[in-house]
Amino acid sequence: MCGNSKGFTLLEVLVATVLLGVFFSVLFDLLSNARKNYYESQLLFTDMLILNNKLILNQKENLEVKKEPLKDYPQIEETTYSYGKAQIYIYTPKR
Repeated sequence: MCGNSKGFTLLEVLVATVLLGVFFSVLFDLLSNARKNYYESQLLFTDMLILNNKLILNQKENLEVKKEPLKDYPQIEETTYSYGKAQIYIYTPKR
């Protein structure tokens, strides 16, 4: 503010408006990213529950299964079960 006049100058109002605009754009970007991450984690959780239940009930149809020995420990076999985006790794001694 300048001198004895009451109120704000046009420059002060413009600076405040720009700062509020930047603040709200950052806030909306954070909220949209949080919403996207929430939905992705919800889908992953659902896939993980389905995969876990199928393994418990020994229903291996519709599951992607990949078996391979470990590079550093060839006597141990890694079995990967996949369903959607969920994966479970099981390590067993090679037979």
